[in-house]
Amino acid sequence: MMWDEDNGVAHWDDMSLAKNYKVRLCRRGGNSYEDGIGATYTVKENSYDFSGKFPKAGTYYFKVRAMDSRNNAGEWQESPYIEITEEDLTRVNGQWLRDDRGWWYQKGDGTYTSNGWQYINYKWYFFDQEGYMKTGWISWEDKLYYCDPSGAMLVSAVTPDGFTVGADGARIN
Repeated sequence: MMWDEDNGVAHWDDMSLAKNYKVRLCRRGGNSYEDGIGATYTVKENSYDFSGKFPKAGTYYFKVRAMDSRNNAGEWQESPYIEITEEDLTRVNGQWLRDDRGWWYQKGDGTYTSNGWQYINYKWYFFDQEGYMKTGWISWEDKLYYCDPSGAMLVSAVTPDGFTVGADGARIN
């Protein structure tokens, strides 16, 4: 298990009989461990890009466990620690940029999301085909989602025009 320290990508060896993996970012704090930084993610690959998910400077590690075809879970394994400084945060997490056309989010590796969703600091944002953040109603895969003026998708809320969106952010008819 290892980190790509340049961009916050976690890597681990393939585990026998694994259909997929559960992976989770954790932060070490003082004399105790603070788990629950974000969610536990299910992936098929043996790597996960945590860029955009480091909330502040600190010492981090990730946990991973294999899941077999019957969803039986293996033991959690922990990675070595990675130290993220204030200077590292922009490089690893990325940064918001703006020009006369709008806002976009440059990831730590210099790329940006286009025509899709990006999870940034525990919120979902939608970016158009040119990579600019969108607000208002978003039609995506036969569902409607609402992004507030900051660009963040609303969840479990009522939109300004009176519609309810569920825990997944999709409009409830």
